[in-house]
Amino acid sequence: MQSAGAAVAWQVDAHKVPLLSQLIVNWSLTTVSYPLLAILVMLAVKDDQKGEEPSINPASMDNNSKPV
Repeated sequence: MQSAGAAVAWQVDAHKVPLLSQLIVNWSLTTVSYPLLAILVMLAVKDDQKGEEPSINPASMDNNSKPV
Protein backbone atom coordinates (compact mmCIF):
# COMPACT_ATOMS: atom_id res chain seq x y z
CA MET A 1 0.00 0.00 0.00
CA GLN A 2 2.77 2.39 0.89
CA SER A 3 4.48 1.76 -2.46
CA ALA A 4 1.27 2.54 -4.33
CA GLY A 5 0.96 5.82 -2.45
CA ALA A 6 4.56 6.70 -3.21
CA ALA A 7 4.00 5.93 -6.89
CA VAL A 8 1.29 8.60 -7.21
CA ALA A 9 2.55 11.14 -4.66
CA TRP A 10 4.78 12.92 -7.18
CA GLN A 11 1.81 13.40 -9.54
CA VAL A 12 -0.36 14.79 -6.74
CA ASP A 13 2.39 17.28 -5.90
CA ALA A 14 2.83 18.19 -9.58
CA HIS A 15 -0.85 19.16 -9.80
CA LYS A 16 -0.51 21.38 -6.70
CA VAL A 17 -3.29 19.62 -4.77
CA PRO A 18 -3.83 21.41 -1.44
CA LEU A 19 -2.41 19.63 1.58
CA LEU A 20 -5.77 19.67 3.39
CA SER A 21 -7.38 17.88 0.44
CA GLN A 22 -4.65 15.25 0.52
CA LEU A 23 -5.17 14.77 4.24
CA ILE A 24 -8.94 14.41 3.87
CA VAL A 25 -8.55 11.84 1.10
CA ASN A 26 -5.96 9.87 3.10
CA TRP A 27 -8.13 9.74 6.23
CA SER A 28 -11.21 8.84 4.19
CA LEU A 29 -9.45 5.93 2.52
CA THR A 30 -8.07 4.76 5.87
CA THR A 31 -11.49 4.99 7.53
CA VAL A 32 -13.08 2.93 4.76
CA SER A 33 -10.28 0.37 4.52
CA TYR A 34 -10.23 -0.83 8.15
CA PRO A 35 -13.82 -2.12 8.28
CA LEU A 36 -13.28 -3.77 4.90
CA LEU A 37 -10.11 -5.37 6.23
CA ALA A 38 -12.01 -6.74 9.24
CA ILE A 39 -14.67 -8.24 6.95
CA LEU A 40 -12.00 -9.78 4.73
CA VAL A 41 -10.24 -11.36 7.70
CA MET A 42 -13.50 -12.78 9.08
CA LEU A 43 -14.41 -14.30 5.71
CA ALA A 44 -10.97 -15.49 4.60
CA VAL A 45 -9.38 -16.83 7.80
CA LYS A 46 -10.58 -20.29 8.75
CA ASP A 47 -9.91 -22.21 11.94
CA ASP A 48 -8.24 -25.48 10.95
CA GLN A 49 -7.98 -26.78 14.53
CA LYS A 50 -11.56 -28.11 14.74
CA GLY A 51 -11.77 -31.81 15.53
CA GLU A 52 -8.12 -32.26 16.38
CA GLU A 53 -6.87 -33.34 19.76
CA PRO A 54 -5.16 -30.62 21.77
CA SER A 55 -1.42 -30.92 21.89
CA ILE A 56 0.27 -31.74 25.18
CA ASN A 57 2.37 -28.94 26.57
CA PRO A 58 5.27 -30.44 28.57
CA ALA A 59 5.65 -27.22 30.52
CA SER A 60 2.15 -27.64 31.98
CA MET A 61 3.02 -31.01 33.57
CA ASP A 62 5.07 -31.91 36.57
CA ASN A 63 6.61 -35.36 37.17
CA ASN A 64 3.61 -36.90 38.98
CA SER A 65 0.63 -35.39 37.17
CA LYS A 66 -1.41 -36.27 34.10
CA PRO A 67 -1.43 -33.99 31.04
CA VAL A 68 -3.94 -31.16 31.21
